[in-house]
Amino acid sequence: MELGVSTTIVEDKDLIPQLPLLAKYGIKNIEIRAKSGHFDYEDDKKVDLLAKKLKEFGIKAYSMHMPSKKVDISQEEEWDRVWSIREIEKAALALNKLGGKILVVHPGGEVKEDRDRRVEKSLESLAELLDFCKEWGLRLAVENTLPGRVGDKVEELLSLVNKFNSSHMGICLDTGHINIEGNPLEAVKKAGPKLIHLHIQDNLGKNDDHFLPGKGNINWKELINLLLQIKYKGIFMFETLRDKGESLDELLVQTKAIFDEFFPKA
Repeated sequence: MELGVSTTIVEDKDLIPQLPLLAKYGIKNIEIRAKSGHFDYEDDKKVDLLAKKLKEFGIKAYSMHMPSKKVDISQEEEWDRVWSIREIEKAALALNKLGGKILVVHPGGEVKEDRDRRVEKSLESLAELLDFCKEWGLRLAVENTLPGRVGDKVEELLSLVNKFNSSHMGICLDTGHINIEGNPLEAVKKAGPKLIHLHIQDNLGKNDDHFLPGKGNINWKELINLLLQIKYKGIFMFETLRDKGESLDELLVQTKAIFDEFFPKA
């Protein structure tokens, strides 16, 4: 298993100046947040510059998280739904240019009523995004969401993904999200071979804290054993946040130490 780090840890900063520090701590795989001011995925010059810098520091843009602001592919209003798809496609093109392979998307936002209709819209959007990803050589990883949103339960997420039965689509399991809504261990078992990507974070089952593993109540030993049993081939992608007053250096040191403890070298 290889270590990866989401740039969520520095999403309030321009990504490029953070690369030397990531390289310093041996981070070889990252998931990029498609966010204005952090990584301007619509700016060709900045995409080209990031590609150059990633190569310079020996870092791979393994995956990209879809833009979040106002983007919801399950929206019933067609203009908003199509706009959301186009924003995600822009990020996908940037990922392709960076040499990445996995595009992470949320199947939908908060649902207050008519869930069936929102799920139907999500399926329509996922079909369009899947075709786009196939064309550009990407895999679409559909992430389980926070409670009250489309895809918040692993069963619903599986039903969405199984509609397509495509090698270009699978599940991204966010361990923190599922720890609020259900059981991470059961989720891994149910996802099985459909699991193509991970967001690794911990919490106490109440809030989306994005703690490092061990600071919440997830049973990491059992979860890792299950990942090995199902022969998970992806990256162990940490999606954590810094504690108040904690430096990026401190967080990266802890992240590397936890990964090495989980996966000791022979």
